[in-house]
Amino acid sequence: MDRCDDSSWWRRLIQYVVNNSKIPVIETGSGVVHGYVDETADLEMTLKVLENAKLSRPSVCNAMETILLHASRVEDFWTSYYFYARE
Repeated sequence: MDRCDDSSWWRRLIQYVVNNSKIPVIETGSGVVHGYVDETADLEMTLKVLENAKLSRPSVCNAMETILLHASRVEDFWTSYYFYARE
């Protein structure tokens, strides 16, 4: 199954894992996953995190779908991303 769906068996499975796991679990819903870049964010770290959040496995249900940028970071973020993506 590529994406999360709202079928009852799927929700019961997720709830079972969350309730019975001995390790931390990331529970995702069927909403849109956002990444936010604050005005104080370190751009090098941000680019690595965002790349991992979307490009490592884009079909999973907790892959990032939207990047929200603080208004003061728009220009430097996209410039940095352009050169980062070319590497």
